[in-house]
Amino acid sequence: MVMDRITDPIEKMHLINFLCHLGVSYHFENKIEEQLNHLFIILPELLDDKDYSLHTVALVFQVFRFNGYKMPCGVFSKFQDGDGKLKEEVVGDVKGMVGLYEASHFRTKGEITLDEALGFTTEH
Repeated sequence: MVMDRITDPIEKMHLINFLCHLGVSYHFENKIEEQLNHLFIILPELLDDKDYSLHTVALVFQVFRFNGYKMPCGVFSKFQDGDGKLKEEVVGDVKGMVGLYEASHFRTKGEITLDEALGFTTEH
């Protein structure tokens, strides 16, 4: 009922994340899966079109990866400079840095962007 009333896809991602962190998501597995299937189709376009913060992008990435979706690590490219390194200005974004640190733990072998993100966030 609550999930259906939320229209903003990012708010839905926050709700799904909260349910997972609270350990009660198993009560809503079918509804969460239904929402994630829908969101997985529309969110990549939203992430490209809107100027979301590092924290928001990291949250979306984590929720999808946690639930078994192959979210591409390229969503973090707008936070990288021309050399593929993370921009130094993200260091001042504490929530974003923590989110990126957590997201980097969902990396798979060969995802250099997330390997570097782990080192970068750990260092800073």
